[in-house]
Amino acid sequence: MNNPQTGVSDVRSLKPQGGGHVYAESDVNFKSSSSNNGQYASQSGGHKVINNDGAVSEYDYKP
Repeated sequence: MNNPQTGVSDVRSLKPQGGGHVYAESDVNFKSSSSNNGQYASQSGGHKVINNDGAVSEYDYKP
C-alpha cells in the first residue's frame, strides 16, 4: 500500500468512509538556540494532531 505523506490540515480533515476506520498523527516540533556575546538563549516547541475516526485532538508540547 502506498501512503503519501500528509500535512497537519490533511490529518484534521480525514473521515472514515463506508464503515471503515481512520487513524492518523501529525507531529511538528522545533528547537533553536543562539549565543550572543556570551548570552545563551534557546527555545523549543511542538504541536501534535491525532485523528481517531474523525475525532481530532491537538496538543502543544515542549520537547
